[in-house]
Amino acid sequence: MEFKKCSVQGVTFGEGLTEGMTGAAKRDGQDLGLATDVKEVELAAIKDKMVRSMTSTINNRYFREDKLTLIAPELPRRLVDHDDPLRPHLIDFFRALAICHSVLSDTPEPEKPYILDYKAESPDEAALVAADRDIGFPFVSGNTSRIDIEVLGKSERWPPLRVLEFNSSRKRMSVIVRDPENRIVLFCKCADSVIYERLAQDHDEGLKQATLKDLETFANGGLRTLCVAQRYLGEQEFEDWAKRYDAASAAVDDREAEIERACEQTPSSSLARRLSKTSCKRVCQTLSQRSTRPEPSCGS
Repeated sequence: MEFKKCSVQGVTFGEGLTEGMTGAAKRDGQDLGLATDVKEVELAAIKDKMVRSMTSTINNRYFREDKLTLIAPELPRRLVDHDDPLRPHLIDFFRALAICHSVLSDTPEPEKPYILDYKAESPDEAALVAADRDIGFPFVSGNTSRIDIEVLGKSERWPPLRVLEFNSSRKRMSVIVRDPENRIVLFCKCADSVIYERLAQDHDEGLKQATLKDLETFANGGLRTLCVAQRYLGEQEFEDWAKRYDAASAAVDDREAEIERACEQTPSSSLARRLSKTSCKRVCQTLSQRSTRPEPSCGS
């Protein structure tokens, strides 16, 4: 799987043809033989430009040039330009991907301390976290008491408060963490239909429609998509919910159903102030032909 494109605040990033785009062109009778070769040469040049920009502007000791999949040459500039109004949204988006997941980080070898590899049940989730690493937001390590990441070269530690795993009923994954400023943050990722019905009623309608349009474009290109959202929680709001969730987790009778009910009461009826979207695709022909577990709509 590869993380190929994303839309943040209605602005899309990501270059290159997808398998879906190529297949659609062939069905229309277009001969893409030479065009595909030209596109590959162009994409290599664009990637080289992006790599030069990243290495000169972003302090990312975990960067793996050979693993870079999100090819967007304008992205490094927008991440470091403090006058760019999109910058805080980009940082929020990529930070959320570094935190909201169930990926495990391998311990680097002593002679290669900055070579980070990841393991995950979901190929899509591993692809998202690996791409996030190469953009400048590496997930370094994590356990039940801390999530260590870097954001454009600066270390951050986010203590996890609760992790609500994906299941077939919830169709989403959520994590509740405490940020470096001691605020409680809920991150959630899943299919657009699940996210959209939980957005705040006063959420920017223009942004919602722009994101849906990008979602459709990505899907028509053969990409699998998910949405990412976040919300800050009040201390009392979280404590009240946590008591219900912990009581459900300790229930003797009908425990799973009790946990499910508690999860449905997560403070997410007005879930997000920001809405973004990511896309994944299969890495190569061998993987696309292999029988793999379909990615849940929540992406975890």
